[in-house]
Amino acid sequence: MYLYEKVEGYKAQDIRAGRKIDDFITPSCIIKRLEFCNVCTTCREPFEYKIHNGVVTSNLTVDRISNAICHSKYNSQLMCKLCNVTKGNRFDKNLYDVEDKPKKKKTTFNDIKDNEIPKF
Repeated sequence: MYLYEKVEGYKAQDIRAGRKIDDFITPSCIIKRLEFCNVCTTCREPFEYKIHNGVVTSNLTVDRISNAICHSKYNSQLMCKLCNVTKGNRFDKNLYDVEDKPKKKKTTFNDIKDNEIPKF
């Protein structure tokens, strides 16, 4: 449910921005990408999630590589929230120092056992 709602939010953003919706990213596409690589494409921070009172929160976002095109399967990459927000509509690695990110124990998608997969 969480990833479905996330994808629907991205679709609404793209429609509001007037981007053509074509070959849009799906929850299953996000899951396949997480299985392949579960860290941010920019800073290599592991993706994390928390469930509190039945509400899922995560640092996982889907970034549009070209901001002129929708969140399509071929125009997207998984990125942590900090990097995606920092990037905005441009990308300059000098805008932030990833080494300044706090290091603490987090629950990552690697920590999930097969029988404990949260309902996305």
